[in-house]
Amino acid sequence: MLLTDINNLPEFVFTGKKFLRRKEITEAIRGHIAVSGFLAMQNSQYGLITNLSRQFNVSRTFIYDAINSLKSVLSIIFNKAPSKINSVDEKKVLSYILSLRLEGKCS
Repeated sequence: MLLTDINNLPEFVFTGKKFLRRKEITEAIRGHIAVSGFLAMQNSQYGLITNLSRQFNVSRTFIYDAINSLKSVLSIIFNKAPSKINSVDEKKVLSYILSLRLEGKCS
């Protein structure tokens, strides 16, 4: 296929997708890949990412993207609940609310 023959190119070339979603890799397998890769990185187990990529026939980039997605989800899940506003910020907030109420004549 020549590069000048645009009619024969697959549709995903024009949509800008990095990866094609394979139907045989389910969400459970994706989760297993992400968790295994994450644990390998945390425990400094060298070569496990490559083994995972060979075992599931996926790219290492795919595995690192899955790990990064897992890290972002874990940071959302396990962060502390927002604490009460400290007294300095609370005073600023109250003064702002009162000034809006006085200037805007609203309740």
